[in-house]
Amino acid sequence: MEELTDYEKDVLDTFKQLIKNAGAITCYHFGEETIFPARITIAKRGDKWVSYVYERGEYCGFREFDDVYDAIIDSFDGLGPNLSYYFIDNLPSKEEFKERNRQR
Repeated sequence: MEELTDYEKDVLDTFKQLIKNAGAITCYHFGEETIFPARITIAKRGDKWVSYVYERGEYCGFREFDDVYDAIIDSFDGLGPNLSYYFIDNLPSKEEFKERNRQR
């Protein structure tokens, strides 16, 4: 397994905590409440970060990025608008992560 930088660890740890805090996804479809899982996988392949998104058992995306932050932001597309807004509102900016790790 490749060694992660402090910046990469910080971004991933923060994202994992946000996922834990967000809880289950609730969807209202034709007046009925359903709760469904979404699975996000962020992987490092060489010098690239890859995001895979599965929603309700369907494959929604696979893209490569140079930065882990960009892979995480891309994965929001498969989560639906309410959960996407939650992460966007609560995930620090890429610049904040970089500044935080420069100060270490």
